[in-house]
Amino acid sequence: YFQDGLKTIEHFGSYIADLSMKLQKIRQTQDEERRRLTELRSLLRSSGCDKELTTNASAGYSLHQLQGDKQHGVTRSGHLLKKSEGKMRRVWQKRRCAVQAEGYLDICHADENKPPTRVNLLTCQIKLVPDDKRGFDLISYNRTYHFQ
Repeated sequence: YFQDGLKTIEHFGSYIADLSMKLQKIRQTQDEERRRLTELRSLLRSSGCDKELTTNASAGYSLHQLQGDKQHGVTRSGHLLKKSEGKMRRVWQKRRCAVQAEGYLDICHADENKPPTRVNLLTCQIKLVPDDKRGFDLISYNRTYHFQ
């Protein structure tokens, strides 16, 4: 039993030695890259290019730009049918929804005393339902909403 353990340790000892050599080489290359990048950064700072970069950064490209005509407003509200998540029956429930200018979808509850659920549309995916022409799924980080 102990000799098998000793053989295993000897076998993994060479593996660990190889691995430590490889890790040391990787660390050396990363340190070299870090050194070159810091030199490049200091060179750019000394040349005065950072002033141009900061002025262009504020006027940069925005991935999610507002769409539509601003004369009509950027908030849309109306009713959607939301499929309930019940265990026994799933029924379509009429819900008041509003898309805000900031990119949020507010879904009102049947009970008006509860605050609406707010979903960030910029972090969601929308998938069309192939079986239903009017249906779509809104997939957020914590759940999936089925709308019509």
